[in-house]
Amino acid sequence: MERCVSDKPKQYTDSTDKTAIVKFTSSGARRVVHLKERWCDVPVKAGKPIGFTLNRSSNEFSGDIINIVSPSLSELPPDPCPAICITFKDPATYLIHHPDLMLTMTSIANAMPCPRRPLLQALIKPAAPVSKSMLYGTILHELLQAALSEQSFGGQETRRRLKESLTKESRRLEVWGSGLGEEDVNIEVGVKAVEGFETFERKWVGPSPTSEGDLHSTPGDKPSQLAIVGLHDIEEDIWSPKWGLKGKVDASVQAQIVRDPTRKLGEVEEHVAPLEIKTGRSVGVMAHRAQTMLYTLLMEDRYGVPIPAGLLYYSQLDSILRVEARPNELRALIIARNELAAFLSVKRSVPKSPTETAAPENIEEAFLPPTIDNPKECRKCYSVDSCMLYRKTEEASGPMENDNILELFEEKTGHLSKEHAEFYKKWDTLLTVEEQDMSRFRSQLWTMTAKEREKNGRCFGDMIISDYSNDVGKSLAKIHRHTYTFMRAPRRGTQAANTSLLSGHIAKGDPVSLSIEPDLLCLSRGFVTDLTPSTIVIGVTYKIDVEALLARTKHRNHAMSDNGDQVVFRIDKDEMTSGIMRMRNNLAQLFFTNGDEQRRRLVVDLEAPQFEDARALRREEVPASLNEDQKSAMEKVMTARDYALILGMPGTGKTTTIAEIIKALVKRGKSVLLTSYTHSAVDTILMKLVNAEFPILRLGNIDKVNPEIQHMTLEALGDSSSMQQLESRLLGPPVVAATCLSIEQGGLDVSLFRMLSEAHPEAVAQLRWQYRMNEDIMCLSNELVYEGRLQCGSEEVAHQGLILPIRSGCGEVKCESTCWVQDLLEEKVKAVFVDTDDVPGYDSKVGDLVQNATEAKLIYQLSSALVSCGIKQQDMAVITPYRQQIKVLSGLLRSMPNLEILTADKSQGRDKDVILISLVRSNESGNIGDLLKDWRRINVSFTRAKKKLVIFGSARTLRSDPLLCKFLKLMQGKGWVYKLPKGADQLHSALRTENVLLLDDPKKVDGEIKVGKLGRKILDGKAFVRDVIAVSSTRTNKANTNVLFLFFWLRIYLDALL
Repeated sequence: MERCVSDKPKQYTDSTDKTAIVKFTSSGARRVVHLKERWCDVPVKAGKPIGFTLNRSSNEFSGDIINIVSPSLSELPPDPCPAICITFKDPATYLIHHPDLMLTMTSIANAMPCPRRPLLQALIKPAAPVSKSMLYGTILHELLQAALSEQSFGGQETRRRLKESLTKESRRLEVWGSGLGEEDVNIEVGVKAVEGFETFERKWVGPSPTSEGDLHSTPGDKPSQLAIVGLHDIEEDIWSPKWGLKGKVDASVQAQIVRDPTRKLGEVEEHVAPLEIKTGRSVGVMAHRAQTMLYTLLMEDRYGVPIPAGLLYYSQLDSILRVEARPNELRALIIARNELAAFLSVKRSVPKSPTETAAPENIEEAFLPPTIDNPKECRKCYSVDSCMLYRKTEEASGPMENDNILELFEEKTGHLSKEHAEFYKKWDTLLTVEEQDMSRFRSQLWTMTAKEREKNGRCFGDMIISDYSNDVGKSLAKIHRHTYTFMRAPRRGTQAANTSLLSGHIAKGDPVSLSIEPDLLCLSRGFVTDLTPSTIVIGVTYKIDVEALLARTKHRNHAMSDNGDQVVFRIDKDEMTSGIMRMRNNLAQLFFTNGDEQRRRLVVDLEAPQFEDARALRREEVPASLNEDQKSAMEKVMTARDYALILGMPGTGKTTTIAEIIKALVKRGKSVLLTSYTHSAVDTILMKLVNAEFPILRLGNIDKVNPEIQHMTLEALGDSSSMQQLESRLLGPPVVAATCLSIEQGGLDVSLFRMLSEAHPEAVAQLRWQYRMNEDIMCLSNELVYEGRLQCGSEEVAHQGLILPIRSGCGEVKCESTCWVQDLLEEKVKAVFVDTDDVPGYDSKVGDLVQNATEAKLIYQLSSALVSCGIKQQDMAVITPYRQQIKVLSGLLRSMPNLEILTADKSQGRDKDVILISLVRSNESGNIGDLLKDWRRINVSFTRAKKKLVIFGSARTLRSDPLLCKFLKLMQGKGWVYKLPKGADQLHSALRTENVLLLDDPKKVDGEIKVGKLGRKILDGKAFVRDVIAVSSTRTNKANTNVLFLFFWLRIYLDALL
């Protein structure tokens, strides 16, 4: 197989022959490729020049990626080399277009007869409960897989497994969601499974084929005989960059087959085979055969051995079909795959304003195939609503008057205006651009080694399993049933084993994939539950059977530890994009015929929200503790029929107000949905309701729920004893809390809150009186954001300052000269910008992440002094916009476990007496990146402080931004700038060397930090220190920082950052 880039424009000879010049990525060699017969229809695009010189264009081109799969490639002589001919006459030669787009077997199989349908399924994921047939099928799948695993098919064992399945809370949730009861499942599934599995074992499980083990190739043909003699895996997840395919095999089995049972000594063939389990009645359906056939390609790539056929088991008919991997059918399926990939590869961009007209060369290609326009087939298609919606929004004109699809089109989209279509197209495109941004790194899993990708911070290589725990039942999250702890494998003669895991993009809570180099890709997927400098803990769905994996792929050259007794994994940051599909479905529901018409009128048409005076607050419903603004906000919400908007500035008691609103709604018999896009925002409000007189249900992954309110989760209640009790737990609580989905795309700079508030200011209630910050800290937000509207709620709040219980120098450190730490500890210092320019304190890079080791060290010193002076760790927090800086700080501040280190987003609701901020950016070019330009984030960080706010940064660098320059002028005008002297980070020499950097005059040269001999010795011995000063480029992060609280009867939209 050769991975190629379409290098130069193609020349066309005739309709059945196309010529292209490609470049092999492995060797850089250029080859002429002739595409003949149906291969010439593959839309391989000509490469575009990468760059230009003054007088002529570059000879380097960047075009489509293609894989050429052919045994003849190994026979090609070196340059000069004859052209490569890809023709249907060669059954073993294939061309894979856009192989980095991994398509599933289901999507390809379902592309017949309508290729538009699987692409629509990839765009929109309906949030529908599990159907009856799907539930039954899932349970039968799992029961048979368990029987295969345990080699136990008897009725008693099957009933036991079914009973165990139905006692699991996660299964009961599915049964309840489908509207069924346990007895329904027992009757429908239990009887079939008991009889069917015993028959399955009698016919097809054993050491050799028997006369009962009929194996058909087509219904009614002369059967062969089959025996399943072994099981390799169940739900085997296989990704194949070679074929551009991915999928999960129901069961990977070892099969023995007697092709001609009539002969006494019939030849027995044995091979690995995919076993696909189908619980419907249809036999030999084309889509089923296509799926199974494509799985043979996946398994052949995984196992490295020929897979001549797959097995297709129909449970309702007790029948197994043999599906041969015929070259002509495989070619047709690969061509269908290429056609889908061509549409999926279309890059979409943020829509231009209505007044702008795109140049002809910039007009976007169609990203969906045309409709098949068969009224009968289209009407019964489950994607018909989304299909017609995209036809309305993406095509310049709908069907013509004489089109036979016109009636259906009008039925599904006749209620939508041109403005509706433009609204959907804009937001759908923004979602797609976000989706493309999330997945752009995925191909690096197979195009870069672990060592190469680790330099970019998106991978940990040389990892071995150090611990395992079975967590089945501890969490209702399906993705976390087993937990693995990984550590670096010791490598002789290298320092790789000592490299800290705190450097890079991978952080706690991130999705990751596990692979074994070089070619066992994405064996398992999960998410990070814990991360330390030396270990990473990952929760996954299925147990990783390393021994079985090595045994069945023993021909592979697996990466092993130096002593050869442990397999070495690579852990890659993954991007799970299924959330985008759900968001797109929520958007589409506004426009479907039977969709959410009310919210379409309010959100899209911007109809005015309605209020009812009859719903006004009664005197006894208003807590005496609320101020007038808070009472007005509560009144606005309680009288709203549609929605109310609360504009809550920092410290004005938004959390308290929301909690009181929820209490009042519950007293009126309303049910409430509380949601935000962060777990911390949801949990902060719930902590105000811990002692409420009504039950609350907190939904979500328990690993991400604040421990103080985990008792509100379903997991904390234990397994329910019956479906009735489960239903009571789900529907009984009047308040349900969960996170919602958010996206981070630059085109989303106008929030829903802002859009609604500008359209209908009468729906807005403002909270202006704040009870958090002293007047110095409040001054920053008032001057820079709120135009003086924010006011202190009392004189006591206005004049509060940080009083140290003990004043004892710098704790563990002794000052050698004038002490900047002591100066900052003074009670009169309430808000201060600490300028690091003279220290100096340059930023540096790890992969493409940015950090500032000097700022981290300064914060460590000041934090140590504050703690030694009696300030509790839990009354302090460190905030920084950069995730990599959080890792650096986490390593330095390990001795202070109760000191929170947060991003701006996660600091919401985490108010502290003392806030220390690391702005990180410090460089001679004045590059502040994108995060520091987001003043909403900066404002959130500043306004978390109650009594003391200390901001570390480079004044010289920050002045390059107009708003930050205004901030610096304000601080200078108030006399709140403290300029650190040269070498201030070195004044306290007693700091422990394992927690800080010790460098010989570090200097930044061309983006790198150079160190002397002493520094080099420390780097060689201290992995964390080495990572702290590693080099990288800036990472940009964009986030929509609006917090949205949705109520079931009322919709309250809250911008928590204002």
